[in-house]
Amino acid sequence: MTASHSTKDVKVIDGYFPDWLIDDVGNYLLNDFPYFYNNTPYGEYDKARFWGNTVIRNNEFTEETPWYWFFAYFNECILKDICKDLPLSHIHRVLVNAQHPHQVSQTHTDFDHSATSIIYHAYGNSGDTTFADGHRVPFKQGRLVIFDARKEHDGEPPSEDIRITLGVIAPHKGVSII
Repeated sequence: MTASHSTKDVKVIDGYFPDWLIDDVGNYLLNDFPYFYNNTPYGEYDKARFWGNTVIRNNEFTEETPWYWFFAYFNECILKDICKDLPLSHIHRVLVNAQHPHQVSQTHTDFDHSATSIIYHAYGNSGDTTFADGHRVPFKQGRLVIFDARKEHDGEPPSEDIRITLGVIAPHKGVSII
């Protein structure tokens, strides 16, 4: 059963994916996915926040990571169902983020132009998504968090173990990407 609520320009969806899929994706990302210390806003690698890797760039898989069925499926779910009522042009990027306790991220925006951000809580038990306006979305494995990509936010480090998320940016139609 899918449950959804929206507050302060943030939409939260629980139950979109079945439990078996949530577990499969979480286990893959925890045990088999390659991570690099290159997760950084706007390509500034001296400001790397935590472990990450871009898997899709402009609707195409990158060469840095192996193909995994869920990334393609997730891409299509966003465009054709989850955000079908938004004027999305394509998926600019899907980034896998991995964060350990004490790896503090910086408050940031995902994009400088009209776009939608989608965060998927892929694995873990803690590490809320927080917004500069004080709003917070508790971490829950399988949860989707949808908001304007220009909205300042960050991911809190988990209290233990690891927090893994997928970060998606989907520009709106008419937005030019250079």
